[in-house]
Amino acid sequence: MAYLDLPIAPNTAVANVVQAEVHLYGSSRLGIYNINRTVTNLTLANHNTVITFTRGNKFFELSNHLGNVLVTVSDKKMGVDNNSDGIIDYYNADVVTANDYY
Repeated sequence: MAYLDLPIAPNTAVANVVQAEVHLYGSSRLGIYNINRTVTNLTLANHNTVITFTRGNKFFELSNHLGNVLVTVSDKKMGVDNNSDGIIDYYNADVVTANDYY
């Protein structure tokens, strides 16, 4: 499943179709990937395309046993150097949203 944007520009015959997001599933919904890729002129034989990967475009949903999403984290990890020796001691998650249902 994907979400596509089809903006119609005035006085143009062809609109650029943009794949805005891709839903991530395992045995249940895991999250969403904001891809923002133009899919108007994709071909299988196009080998001259440069693909870049950017951290922070995937968002994973952590839910409880009732299915309520409590925390959303991105795929970025932030390194922490406690003793300033230039070596990362551990990583913290990039928490995007957090909810507390009581």
